[in-house]
Amino acid sequence: MKGKIEKKIAALFSRRYCVLTGSGTAAIYCILKGLELSEGAQVLYPINTCETAVNAAIFAGLNPVFSDVDIESFNLSDQKIIQLTQEMNIPVVMGTHLFGQLMDFQNIEKKLAENKVILIEDAAQAYGGEINSKKAGQIGLASIISFGPGKLLDCSGGGAILTDTEKLHQKVLRISQSLHDNPQIKSETRQRMMKEMFVIGKQSLPLKAFLEKRKEILRSHSAGYLLQINEVEMQEIDEKISRFSVISSQRETFGQSFRNAIEAIEGITIPNLQGKNILWRFSFLVQKEKRDYISEILSDNGFRVSKLFEPMIKTFNLKESEFPNAVEIGKRIINIHFEKSWDSAEVVSKLLKETLYEATH
Repeated sequence: MKGKIEKKIAALFSRRYCVLTGSGTAAIYCILKGLELSEGAQVLYPINTCETAVNAAIFAGLNPVFSDVDIESFNLSDQKIIQLTQEMNIPVVMGTHLFGQLMDFQNIEKKLAENKVILIEDAAQAYGGEINSKKAGQIGLASIISFGPGKLLDCSGGGAILTDTEKLHQKVLRISQSLHDNPQIKSETRQRMMKEMFVIGKQSLPLKAFLEKRKEILRSHSAGYLLQINEVEMQEIDEKISRFSVISSQRETFGQSFRNAIEAIEGITIPNLQGKNILWRFSFLVQKEKRDYISEILSDNGFRVSKLFEPMIKTFNLKESEFPNAVEIGKRIINIHFEKSWDSAEVVSKLLKETLYEATH
């Protein structure tokens, strides 16, 4: 069953190979381990990405490093990627399409290859999209997608590795098979990790010592996050893959309807989008003084909202001044989940107009 589903997914994304894993985090881990980098090698991430994606590098014995993002797209910028990989001799870039907003790697993919920098695509929030005749999930040496909660194909869990390279495929397949498949271990390990994190949080350790201890705890409890795919997840993935075009088309329509309804509202800033985007959540910026009030109004009217992702500046003891765009976005962003009816966009538009009017009068 697993091999059959993997072939379906590989074909869907125009890749030669696919390996299913227990999560997107496990997929990233398998790729990074499969690259056989030296211990402590650096992996470049956007500063405002999902923390579990960053933890995958820590689990693999590598060191995550971070870049600021572009204020208009919320994604990494070409200029920053080239600059930092050259200045810091970074061997791997985690190219992330934040919130499903596609990043165009066409202009730098060749440059990165010339500099012997490996591009891994994190398409967990973006698959179904397409840019410059390439699908999200078809870019770089390897890509990862996720079937976790809220993703395009929400199967409550599961992830996949996509690549065209046979050698890497064989390596990540062996690594994925070495992961455990016991959900009880997952639960118990995460509980122990949270207890240990709580303990060190009470110890008043110097910040550097705290961060090192935190890294040790993460690595020692990686079994809580690194699992094989299970039968239930595979069955659900197989069923939803068969409806992929319908599901992605509905999500695209939802995203476009929100954009059309909201983009002209004064006081709202939406990101510049490139290509065909299948958004994970609809994200926009408001004035930071009004964000909590607007979020509350949307929530009171039945919409699920979030304020992701907070830049991981404190988590990794970094300087705010080095990430001004991510800090600005982090203070102003609102994400709306696509869970309501087809007229949701018009309802949100009406609420935003009324709320912004009240806030200025």
